Amino acid sequence: MGDKKKVKEIIKNIEKTKNRVASKFDKRFEEKERLFSLVMPVLFGVVFLIFSVINLKSPVSYNEAYSAYLVRGDFSQVIGESINSLNPPIFYIVLKMWSSIFGTSEVAMRFMSIFFGLVSIVVLYQLLKKWFNVKIAISGTFFVAISPMFIRYAQEIGSYTMMTAITLMVVYFLDSRLDNSKAKKGKKNKNKKLKTVLIIFGAIILSYLPRVIIRLASTKGGEEISGFSMKSPADLVSNVLFYKNAGEVESWIAIFGIITFGAIAYNAYKLFKTTTIKNRTTLSKILILIAIPIILMTVFSLPPFRGSFISRDVLFSVVLIWAMVGITITLTKDKKVKKILMILMLIVSLFGIVNVQTREPESHIKDIMAEVFMVAEEKEPILIGNEEKYYEGVFYSSEKHPVSRFEGKAEDEKFWYVFNRPKTGEEVELPEAFSEYYIKSEITLDHYTALELSK
Repeated sequence: MGDKKKVKEIIKNIEKTKNRVASKFDKRFEEKERLFSLVMPVLFGVVFLIFSVINLKSPVSYNEAYSAYLVRGDFSQVIGESINSLNPPIFYIVLKMWSSIFGTSEVAMRFMSIFFGLVSIVVLYQLLKKWFNVKIAISGTFFVAISPMFIRYAQEIGSYTMMTAITLMVVYFLDSRLDNSKAKKGKKNKNKKLKTVLIIFGAIILSYLPRVIIRLASTKGGEEISGFSMKSPADLVSNVLFYKNAGEVESWIAIFGIITFGAIAYNAYKLFKTTTIKNRTTLSKILILIAIPIILMTVFSLPPFRGSFISRDVLFSVVLIWAMVGITITLTKDKKVKKILMILMLIVSLFGIVNVQTREPESHIKDIMAEVFMVAEEKEPILIGNEEKYYEGVFYSSEKHPVSRFEGKAEDEKFWYVFNRPKTGEEVELPEAFSEYYIKSEITLDHYTALELSK
């Protein structure tokens, strides 16, 4: 009996020691909270920056090249042309100003997306701190900083991170205004929750509306972009986790992802039922914010609308999903479960980041143009027959090596003709306009071919 009492006393002492250490840590954390609020967003920004800069010199895609081409004009031309583009006009105006200051290289223009990614991290941190506390803000922002899709689209000349930052700022501003009005009016604000949802819903619709309208007007019956199908939700989840469509992920990685996603979802469900009313209300608000862009994109991808279901268009939702991962893990009381979920999501993030950094470039036009520039004479015309490749080629052109679009005329004695050669290796018939020319030399890279033609 005496031994049992001693064991119980030892256990009690251990528990008291743990509680003292925990309380001391909490006190120290509270004392340093202001410092954490300043340091942690910067630290996560550095982590995000390190992962984002890796692929900044990869070949530009058609959309990137077109954006860079469009902002070469003056502001009136940029505004006029941007109306028919897939990105919101505000993006091209800001990109024009950015490129005027920092230049038009791949790194300079892509860094604008990284900048708005950093802005998103800072705003999200402040929003989570406002809604919860510093610990949850740290955890939620950390997972966003290592989320594969967020890193991927910070490496592209596009409006994705910019629109995410703007939407987060709108949410923060509206939420703050509603809190202030609630504090002033007191009991008269019984319907504030409904008003909050409606106002935030409207704000997000307005921020995405230009892109949605342009998408519907420019996509031809789903020929360029697939519409909504039964595969779309699986692709969205797979992209959120690994930045790959469901059919492109190796089976064992897919199984691991399903288990991890299921575990996080189940833990969030349990947490939602047991957490405080305040946390439950805030979590509901975040879930609504996640759902709005996805619902919008789904609705506008169904008949009679034209196909437009693309995962990157809901980057705002993706950011909040990864933030929710951090929130639910931090709110989890079971330390073992917390550690397991943390490790699983870190592994998922690692797989996704590897996919982002090792992805195949959408185009090899940069390499074929570099090969041509090495042997082409100065000012020698370089014609490109394909519209998409023309914009990409122009991006890498210079005064010494100008690039032009081939439009059925060939007036020079000697020039280079760059075109897409079929990957099957089939022979390509030259346009009739080249009937008087012979092939002087040929460069083939991947399925791109550059022919030096002379009379």
